[in-house]
Amino acid sequence: MFSPRPANPGAAVLLLALAGSVPAAGQEPVRVWEGELTLPTYALLPDDPNPQFRETDNSIVYPYTMQDNLGSERADHTWRAFFLENEYLKVAALPEIGGRIQWVLDKRENEQMFYNNRVIRPGLIALRGAWISGGIEWNRGPQGHTVTSYSPVNVTGVRNEDGSATLVIGEIEQSFRTGWEVRLTLRPGVARLDQEITIFNPTDLPHPYYFWNNTAFPQRDGTRFIYPMSLATDHFGTTFYRFPEDSGVDMTRLPNYPEPTSIFAYRAVHDFFGAYDSGDDRGIVQTADHRELPGKKGWTWGQGDDGMMNQRALTDEDGPYIEVQSGPLPTQSDYAWVNPGQRVFWSEQWTPVFGLGEGFEYATPDLVVERVEDEAGTRFLFLATRALPGADVRLRGEGGTEHSAPLDLAPEAVATVEWPGAPGDAIEVAVTAGGESVLSYRSPLAIPPEEPPPLAEAIEPANAEEAFQAAERADKDLNRAEARRLHERALALAPGHPGAAVGLAVLDLKAGLYERAAGRLAGVAAADPEHGFARFLHAVARYRLGDDEGALDSAYLATRLAGVEDSAWRLIGRVKVRQGKAREAIPALRRGGRELLPLALLGAGGPGGGAAPPRRTNQTGTPPASPPGRGRSPRRTHDRTGHRRADSVGGAPACRGRLGTGRGRARDDGAGGRTGVCVYRTAGDGSRTGTVRHGARRARSTAEGGRVRTRTGAPLPRGGMGGR
Repeated sequence: MFSPRPANPGAAVLLLALAGSVPAAGQEPVRVWEGELTLPTYALLPDDPNPQFRETDNSIVYPYTMQDNLGSERADHTWRAFFLENEYLKVAALPEIGGRIQWVLDKRENEQMFYNNRVIRPGLIALRGAWISGGIEWNRGPQGHTVTSYSPVNVTGVRNEDGSATLVIGEIEQSFRTGWEVRLTLRPGVARLDQEITIFNPTDLPHPYYFWNNTAFPQRDGTRFIYPMSLATDHFGTTFYRFPEDSGVDMTRLPNYPEPTSIFAYRAVHDFFGAYDSGDDRGIVQTADHRELPGKKGWTWGQGDDGMMNQRALTDEDGPYIEVQSGPLPTQSDYAWVNPGQRVFWSEQWTPVFGLGEGFEYATPDLVVERVEDEAGTRFLFLATRALPGADVRLRGEGGTEHSAPLDLAPEAVATVEWPGAPGDAIEVAVTAGGESVLSYRSPLAIPPEEPPPLAEAIEPANAEEAFQAAERADKDLNRAEARRLHERALALAPGHPGAAVGLAVLDLKAGLYERAAGRLAGVAAADPEHGFARFLHAVARYRLGDDEGALDSAYLATRLAGVEDSAWRLIGRVKVRQGKAREAIPALRRGGRELLPLALLGAGGPGGGAAPPRRTNQTGTPPASPPGRGRSPRRTHDRTGHRRADSVGGAPACRGRLGTGRGRARDDGAGGRTGVCVYRTAGDGSRTGTVRHGARRARSTAEGGRVRTRTGAPLPRGGMGGR
């Protein structure tokens, strides 16, 4: 249903009364289906078959091939696509191009939510080369634009019991065998994209992680960044900018960026940001807990010839555009560890907004607010993401003036509340609906001032702990040669330093030097029998050497030590499976989180010891025009935090792509990784989620007036795109 923007944006025109979470009577469930999308496409030529390595080519893409052989011929190409649609939004995703969200249509005005590039025209920007602009990119890394930017990943559709539907997008990347999953959900009656993102590590070793949710937005004369921050930094965290104004330059306005520029929020304390175009009177808003998701990035190609030329090389008739990005780490030179068995999880929301004039002052997942000051006085504009009938808006000024207004807020139109007090007043704004607070803040919004941190000098570490910390940063930056050198320096300065010894053992395990790793770890465990990680890794080393009994000896000891119990039990289960003792493996895997339990059950002949139960299959195909949902009911499962999951139902294939079709099935690759897994499925035994663990920051700089300029870091590996 298309609803035109009200002629008077101050009038609260309510076209529908919709509940926010559970479908109301008359509401239809969200549709999800697989189909096709035909787009003009410049096809890639065959991949470069020659492997590339950091040591020889300054490249970090191995075992992937390079996709740097671009074609020059344009032809229509029909892509596999998944679609998700409710009353307000319609989403199209392309599994064959990284699971990218190609476009999101805002049906209220028949306008695109994001920058819509109407042609697939790759440029040499990603780690492997080929990369396209527009929509939403799931930038998993390991650095720069991800190795699957232009490769197939797994996508399926899920219908949920509350009438919502989800696109589940994910992959186990081959560099580290770690995985990522995005669950993109539309809910009945809600004009908002809800996202849940998980990074998980099914291997035995710690690996660095990196993730940026990269949305594109059109750049026009009236486009501006709306980032509630006082200080911004560059890609490396070494140059700082005052925000919103730096040395007299308005940093929110795109025409003021002559060159390609990244800006990252530095210690932003508010839970929203985005971009808005006053000319088109449209924008996008991201909301998330800033403690859980601190990364807020803006990118512009700048106004110079180089930036404009690079954008034109990515399209035939669209552009220019900017990028509005969110992530769990402060900048794109920051990386953190995801440890064995750990899951890093967060949620965020993306909302299309319109009719607010110049932008927005404050936002929550349910409501976006703009304060307007002009000759007519002061007023507040409200746009809801879901129906809030009978909402109570209360305004209270510093001088004691109060004003309240009952409103039926809805996603179809902006509602206006006039402020009867003096212009420029500080005003407390509170909105309640259904007896619950929807929004509460003080206008104008207070943004705490931040100062640039001092720069740490780039000197050789003076003591063992400094060397160890520097080695950890180098390892997360994928510079393993430097990490090894620094760990060895730490041991030279303090023989027996446990962190450095374990760090070297991890590097040995990743390099296949299992015997040497086992010796280092046995030494750490002998010196400190309570060092759980060393004990667990010693079991891993013995397992890799084929010493099952030695692996069991260390693994059972590790089950009694904090922090590694689950990983140790899972390893015990794998050893038992390898020994052909599937029945003994089942209780161990259950105690370890049960992620490999289907494998053990299969070997044991099913839960009751007899034949394995038949595997249920899902309906597939494109749903008819009538509301979907005639397939089997979704089977709900919960992880250890109570987070709800659902299996795929009619309208989407179970598991497509390189990872196979078995629901919850896996095989051990002998190196601690699992292959053949549907990363977007949840077996009946559930799964675990974790919390974000932030890595050490790179050296920061010292203030020199309003802007700070300092040294740059070492050259990035090929494809690192320091400014992208």
